[in-house]
Amino acid sequence: MKKFKIFALTATLAFGGLAMTSCGGNSKAQTIVNDAIKRVRVDMNSYYYLSGQIQLTAKQTVTIDEGTFIVDITWEGTPAERWTALSTAVAQSDGKYYVDPILPAKGEEDIPYSLVATATYEGKTAKSDSFEGFLVAPNSELMTVAEAKAAEEGTPVTVEGIAKTAFGEGQGFYVCDSTGCIFNYTKGSHVGKFSYGDKIRVTGNRTANSKTVNNQSVRCLQIEYLDAALVEKGPFEIPTDTAKTATVDEILGWSKDPTDSNFVNHTGELIKVNAKIAAYRPGTYVQWELMDDNNSYVNFYSTDSGATYDEVLADYENKECEVYIVIHDIHTSNSGKVNWRTVPLKWSLAA
Repeated sequence: MKKFKIFALTATLAFGGLAMTSCGGNSKAQTIVNDAIKRVRVDMNSYYYLSGQIQLTAKQTVTIDEGTFIVDITWEGTPAERWTALSTAVAQSDGKYYVDPILPAKGEEDIPYSLVATATYEGKTAKSDSFEGFLVAPNSELMTVAEAKAAEEGTPVTVEGIAKTAFGEGQGFYVCDSTGCIFNYTKGSHVGKFSYGDKIRVTGNRTANSKTVNNQSVRCLQIEYLDAALVEKGPFEIPTDTAKTATVDEILGWSKDPTDSNFVNHTGELIKVNAKIAAYRPGTYVQWELMDDNNSYVNFYSTDSGATYDEVLADYENKECEVYIVIHDIHTSNSGKVNWRTVPLKWSLAA
């Protein structure tokens, strides 16, 4: 596939030197939209070669003369037939649109594209100059989860495995095979395409969360989700034959600082732990944990069924168990405690 490189991409943001056009006079509303369009940004490093979902500003906050204003942002894309999703895009609670352009088919040439933003407030508008890049076909071959995790950021990847929820329907899910699990960031666009426990094939770009999925999480290896296809209806059990064995104390001892020379990104690893399943009840909620004999613990995070841990773990509380977990990310609690956060796969009473 032919790639067209432009001059060195030294800037991380597009729309750096905006050539704005506007309608209306020098009213306050015009000042507001002019300021709003200056603040609109697109991450050039992520989207110059675009082979998946793009995040675009939908609402821009502007502060002028001690007043705060929310400005609507709309987008036009060319070629228009590749950006039909813009006409139905709905602003999400985070003030963004999540848009899937129509990509070239596998093996086809890259397609030049451009996007233009328009800010609108009280009848006044301001328009940016264009952000330009290339729509790229997802040309990756099927690989294992471990291979996808080892791929460089931005690399198109395709993996096949068992679907597993990460923390409900809101942000994404895991796909797991015998080599591990990898998180797929979807903003909920996967809902209805398959059921947890199904065998699926997922295509997207290998990336890494850095306070994107959760404001308190760090460097969760993930796929920037493009699409998923059902391979075989489940439910299937996630293979755990290759799971590593670790103690609670060993997990707690892992480096939690990505800048540390000894840091290893354990996200997505399958781990077998023998420990007591315990519940912490401060009065307003219940937190389920894996606890060792020294009362050290790691937290559980979610279940596929939607049932609370109070229901599914009641028969295991305060008993020694064999538990298979996935390492999700590093999390900072409200109290400032930093720890690796885990997702349980299955558990049974220890032999």
